[in-house]
Amino acid sequence: MGNTRLLFFLAASIMLITLSLSIVSAATTINETSEAERINKAYNWLSNSVSGKLENTTSTEDLAFTLLALAYDDNIASQARDALSNKKSSAGCWPSASCKPRETALASLALARIGVTDEETDEWLMSQNGTPTEMTWFMQVDSNEESVCTISYDTFTYNVTLNTNKKLNKAAGSCLILSYGNYWFKISSACYEKKFTINCDKDFVASLFYQKPGATTVYISSDTKIQSAKGDADLKINSVCIKQDGSCNYEATAWTALSLVKKQDISIFLPYLVGYKDSNTRLLPDAFLYLLTGQEDYVTSLTNLQRKSGYWQADLTPYDKYYDTALAMLALQSYNFEKKFNTRAWLLNEQVQTGDSAGSWGSNKKDTAFLLYAIWPKEGAYIPFEESAKKELKCIDYGFYCEQSYNCDFENRITDYSCEDSSFKVCCNQKYEEKTRTCNEMGGLLCDSSLDYRCEGTTKSSSEGICCMGYCTKEAVNICESNNHVCRPDSCLSGEQSNSDSCPDKGDVCCEESNASIPSKKNNNGWIFFIVILILVAGLVAFLFRDKFKGRKPRFSEGGLAYSRRPGVPPVRPPARFASYSPLNRNPSLRRTQTDKELDETLKKLKESSGR
Repeated sequence: MGNTRLLFFLAASIMLITLSLSIVSAATTINETSEAERINKAYNWLSNSVSGKLENTTSTEDLAFTLLALAYDDNIASQARDALSNKKSSAGCWPSASCKPRETALASLALARIGVTDEETDEWLMSQNGTPTEMTWFMQVDSNEESVCTISYDTFTYNVTLNTNKKLNKAAGSCLILSYGNYWFKISSACYEKKFTINCDKDFVASLFYQKPGATTVYISSDTKIQSAKGDADLKINSVCIKQDGSCNYEATAWTALSLVKKQDISIFLPYLVGYKDSNTRLLPDAFLYLLTGQEDYVTSLTNLQRKSGYWQADLTPYDKYYDTALAMLALQSYNFEKKFNTRAWLLNEQVQTGDSAGSWGSNKKDTAFLLYAIWPKEGAYIPFEESAKKELKCIDYGFYCEQSYNCDFENRITDYSCEDSSFKVCCNQKYEEKTRTCNEMGGLLCDSSLDYRCEGTTKSSSEGICCMGYCTKEAVNICESNNHVCRPDSCLSGEQSNSDSCPDKGDVCCEESNASIPSKKNNNGWIFFIVILILVAGLVAFLFRDKFKGRKPRFSEGGLAYSRRPGVPPVRPPARFASYSPLNRNPSLRRTQTDKELDETLKKLKESSGR
C-alpha cells in the first residue's frame, strides 16, 4: 500500500510540475507577443493625442519629438511639418520669439527625418559658434630618429631639434612654448587661430592635444598628420562650441552636432564635447559622444550608468528617467548588450495601462515620443515630392559604406546617399579599416595592462592593440563599479543606500539603489504559478498522509511541547491549548489500529465462551 501511495504521489507531482512549466512558458510567449501590442498602443495613444492639435502645440521640443516618432504617418507628419514652419523665425531658427540652438537643432533633426532640409537653419546654427578659450592646447612632433624640424606660422620660421629621447631643444617663438618636460609645445591662447606648418628631415608625426583647465586628462585631436621626410604637415586648432545665452552650452553643442552630422564635418565640436564631458554628467554626455564617434569606451561608461532596474537617470538631470533612458537607448539602438532587455521590460512595466493615458509613459507626449523613436522606431514614410528621388538613394545599395562621421573624412563622404536615419551615420566611399596604423603613428601610447596601467582618455584600435589617445595611469581597483554600483563623494542620493564595497578615491561612498526605490514588477505570473503549485503539492501530500498526520503524537521536552527558539529570545511557555492534550483523547473517527482489532477478537471469544 505504501509503495502505491508513493508512486501515485510522484506521478501527481510530475503532472503538476509539467502543467506549471507549460503555463509559465505560455505566459512568457504572451509577454513577448504583448510587447508589440503595447508598443502599438503607445503609438496609437500618441497619434490620438496630437492629431489635429499640433498647430496649437507651443513647444518646439514637443513638436520635434512627435515628428521623430510619427514620421511614418503621412497625415501627422504633414501637420508637424506645417506647425514647425509656422513657428520658425525669419532667420531660420526656433522658436521664433526667442531662438534657441538646442530647439533649432531638434527641429532640424526632426524635419530631416522626413526629407526636409534647410540650409538657412544650418547656417544659423553655425553662426552661434564660439571658441572655448578655457581649453589648453599642445603640439607634439615625434619621430623614431633624431630630426631637425622647421615650424612656420605667420611670416616666421623657427628651427628646432627633436632629440633621440623625444625631447625638443627649444621653443618656437612666442606661440609655441616648451611644456611637459620639453616633450610638447604649449600653444599660446593668442595663437589659437593660427596655422602651423611643420617640416622635418626624417619621417615624423605631428599632433594636437587639448586639456580642460584643472583636469589631468589630455586628449588628442582628430587632426593628426603622418608625413615623410621633407614633407609639410599643416596643423590648425579647429575647436568650436555652440553658444546659448552668450556662453558655450554643452547640450546645444551636442544636439547641433547630431543635426549636422550628415551635412558637415562635425569634428570641430568634438574637442569641446570630449573635454567638457566630466563637467556635464547630468546630460549623459557618453550617449552623445558614442553617437558622434562610435568609440567603445563611451559605451562602457554609458552602460555602467544603467540603474539596476534597467533605466537611466543622471544625477541632477534636468529631465526625468524616461527622457534619460530614451537618450541612452538612442545611442545604444544598434548596440547589443546584456541588459538591453531589462530596459524594455522595465519600460513596459512602467507604461500606463488604464484610463485616458493608457499606452503612454507618464502621460507625457514628449517622453513617450522620444522612447518610441529611440527604442521602437518606425521608418519615416512621408517624403516631400521634391526630395523623394534623393531620399531613395541608399548608400549600401550602391556599394558604399555607412560609417560613423568620426571615421570618415569629410572629403570621402557622399552626401546624396543616405544611411538609416536613426543611426547618425554617413555614407562614405571608403570602408573604415581599424588596426592599420601603429599607435606611435597615431600619436598615442600603449598602456601595459599586465602592470595594471589603464588609459586616461579616449582609445583607438591600432596594429599593436588598443592605443591610448591620452596618457597611461595606474589602475585603481574599483570594486564598487565592478558590482554595478556607483561611487559618490560624501553621501548617497535619495533612493540609494550605501554598502561596504570600496571606491578608488578615499572619502567616496559606494551607493546602490535601495530596495524601496526599485519599481515593483506588475507581471509576476511565474511566481504566482510557482506558489500555486507549491500549495497544490502540499495539499496533495497532506491528503495522502492524512492518517499519519492526525494520529501523530507531539514531542514533549521537560514536560512541555518541544520547540526551538532563536538565540537571545527568552523561553516561551507552550500554548494553553496543548496543556490538556492526552493520547487518550483521540478522535473516535480515526482508523482503528491493529491493537484495537486484537482486543476486539479476544472480547468476542470470551463472550462466545460464556454463552455456551
